Amino acid sequence: MTPATEHARTAVRLHPAQGEPVVGESHVGGPLLWPASEPRPTCPVTWPPKPEATDDGWTAAIRATSPCP
Repeated sequence: MTPATEHARTAVRLHPAQGEPVVGESHVGGPLLWPASEPRPTCPVTWPPKPEATDDGWTAAIRATSPCP
């Protein structure tokens, strides 16, 4: 059996911190930048689901035209 020390590699430890990114920076750790001219996406299904809530309209709208691999 090969000793584990032969597979040793240098590692880098990451210490992410929450930030306040400015326009053009990553949203990781901060708010997501969204174009002012576009509405934010919303989900038409309520949560927690109500007994009368269904997703029939949604599944019909995205029905696949070919089988998934």
